[in-house]
Amino acid sequence: MKRNFTQFLTWLLIAFPFLLQAQLGDITDVTLTFTPDGGGDPVVAEATDTGSGLTVAGDIELRESIEYTLTIAIANGATDLGAVVSANQEDYLFFFAFAEELFDLPNGDGNVDNREDPVNYDDEDANGFDVGLATSWTTSCTEPGNTTDTFRVVLQYQMGTKSETSTATEGANEFDLTWNVTVVDNPDAPPCENEEEIITDVVLTFTSEDSSDVVTATAQDPDGDGPLGLEVSEGIELMESTRYTLSIELRNDLEGEDITEEIKEEDDEHQFFFSFGEELFDLPNGNGNIDNRDDPIIYDDEDENGLDVGLMTSWTTACTEGNTTDTFRVVLKHQPDIKSETSTAQDGGTDIDITWDLTIVDNPDAPPCENEEEIITDVVLTFTSEDSSDVVTATAQDPDGDGPLGLEVTEGVELMESTRYTLSIELSNELEGENITEEIREEDDEHQFFFSFGEGLFDLPNGNGNIDNRDDPIIYDDEDENGLDVGLMTSWTTACTEGNTTDTFRVVLKHQPNIKSETSTAQDGGTDIDITWDITIVDNPDAPPCENEEEIITDVVLTFTSEDSSSIVTVTAQDPDGEGPIGLVESETIGLLPNTTYTLSIELSNEIEGENITEEIAEEDDEHQFFFAWTEGIFTSPEGDGNIDNRDDPINYNDEDDNGRPLGLSTSWTTGDSVPNGTFQVILKHQPDIKSDSSTAEDGGTDIDLTFDVGEGIPTSTRDLIQEGGLTLWPNPASGQLNWSVKGEIVNELRLYDQVGRLILSNVRPAASVDLSSLAEGTYILMLYGDQKIWRDRVVIVR
Repeated sequence: MKRNFTQFLTWLLIAFPFLLQAQLGDITDVTLTFTPDGGGDPVVAEATDTGSGLTVAGDIELRESIEYTLTIAIANGATDLGAVVSANQEDYLFFFAFAEELFDLPNGDGNVDNREDPVNYDDEDANGFDVGLATSWTTSCTEPGNTTDTFRVVLQYQMGTKSETSTATEGANEFDLTWNVTVVDNPDAPPCENEEEIITDVVLTFTSEDSSDVVTATAQDPDGDGPLGLEVSEGIELMESTRYTLSIELRNDLEGEDITEEIKEEDDEHQFFFSFGEELFDLPNGNGNIDNRDDPIIYDDEDENGLDVGLMTSWTTACTEGNTTDTFRVVLKHQPDIKSETSTAQDGGTDIDITWDLTIVDNPDAPPCENEEEIITDVVLTFTSEDSSDVVTATAQDPDGDGPLGLEVTEGVELMESTRYTLSIELSNELEGENITEEIREEDDEHQFFFSFGEGLFDLPNGNGNIDNRDDPIIYDDEDENGLDVGLMTSWTTACTEGNTTDTFRVVLKHQPNIKSETSTAQDGGTDIDITWDITIVDNPDAPPCENEEEIITDVVLTFTSEDSSSIVTVTAQDPDGEGPIGLVESETIGLLPNTTYTLSIELSNEIEGENITEEIAEEDDEHQFFFAWTEGIFTSPEGDGNIDNRDDPINYNDEDDNGRPLGLSTSWTTGDSVPNGTFQVILKHQPDIKSDSSTAEDGGTDIDLTFDVGEGIPTSTRDLIQEGGLTLWPNPASGQLNWSVKGEIVNELRLYDQVGRLILSNVRPAASVDLSSLAEGTYILMLYGDQKIWRDRVVIVR
């Protein structure tokens, strides 16, 4: 009888998982089973709850170089909770963390800290997202002796939020357990095929293009695998402004092995990575690809798959006035089965990691560096208004040139509001009588100005400038011979301001010989100037109010109307003091019916001044757009989570502006089979002159940004089925068990709603009593659903 009851309870939890009130509840047992794919005894690890929470029992021992399938079982006593997870895979996701030395596949340290790190999931939910009840693992080869470290398993409940990018911090945690894992060495097995090489000697040879300069640098490890490591014997000295080819040789002199040849034979498993001081080389520029795989290195050799190796590379030293010393680091990675176009210096095993001091030697007989940074003593910005009625000059000076003082700003900049200016920039070296502006024009294919500024200063260009992001808009009025921007001439339209607006204006001039391109950034090349002025947009008290300023909105009303008008849901947000310290406050929850199509209309007003803001938006519809976001799963149309994070995500707009672009005062929404609790966000953007097919919720000013709670509403559309009598409740008020009775009728479902229409609990084929002891004090609505009848009554809970 007990077994039959347990089987029934398990079936009930699978069929009606909401009985667990979203999570699994108490877990008393977690079992990991590692099954060798090639046969053999499985390895079982357990965690049990003896009264004080789940506790790991014992360690896990796995054999080296074995492929295992890991399956996970979860239980509450005799109840199989793993079956509940399996039946509700869309709501659950396992995460794993482990020491890098334990496994060859997946490599890395697991996805608890970073969802994108590899884990080999063998199961998916109906949406194609990973689950983790079954995963694959290949243990590392270990030489010599065992390898012991930790293995962590985390189960997250992510109903309504699970996605391709959801992380181990999202949702509710079901358990978080850590075992010690030992990968056991097999002394009778052959040596690990992919173990790191024993390398006793590394030789770098830099050979200049004309072979007149050959520089050798070495590192040695006389005891091989002993306590000593590879040690650098001396630094490297290279001549300035010289192109070198670097070749690398590696040996194991203890065993007479040519490791270079072995790397060539296994070139699809190896790659060298490099890092170096930014001032050492003109080509490649930057600081190397150890920290970022995409940073440039000039590889001269490839493996059989066309991927870089690095036994041969090219380097052009920088021009230097006086010697320049920094570091040069070489890392050789062993990446069997994982080397790719995107594999990095953090992937795979490390064969060598050596750092030399490298000096670029000045040649005193050589001419001055052609491309060295200019000596600039004076910078003059001139803002000239379109009608030339306002000419504003800003300067920065450095009286001692290359001395200890730098360029210093002499005063701030004041520009008039709502005015179009042309900015011209002049630079000079007054110590030597040089016109640096003319030199930049002659070498315009090597120079570019970048700008950053406070977001409230200008209407055009909008944003905050292109120093942090090359693609952000700047209106350049000049180009170099290749059609690329320069920046000696630019255009700026100041914002309309009610009261003065002060922020900063920064100008950076980059010197980018051989690297200037459509995508080169303010981080590329040398810096000739980097200066920041204070800039004030001056209010004109005689000017009319700003046409495009953000509206004062005191009341926002959202009305969801069902297709047959049987369900009308209205929510509001109010700001009684307008521009005062209180903002718009959302006052209600949106209660929507399942499987219902609604039209949402939005009304806005300024009750302080008696303005109909809705009408103003309709008149200026080419300057406004509503954007929306919601908890995924609330709506089946539009799908997804809205277009606030991504403009291209679907929204069912019912209205357009004069240019055929969406507005959003009217939209359509269809709910699913149920309406999960979540949120609904509405943003109204003001985008004068910038609204377009691709403008986003980040562009322009924000008139409103409101977030409402959403839940399942009381189904008022079925009022005609509601019975006025026949339902008996006792005791009412109730504090614990509430009993109910409907004589001679069959009840299929019981639902309890709070006063704002949120569904609190739901029972299918309910018992004649319901436990209310966990609910807060207050008034609720109880509804019982029969085949053709609905009974409803109020329930008061007291404490």
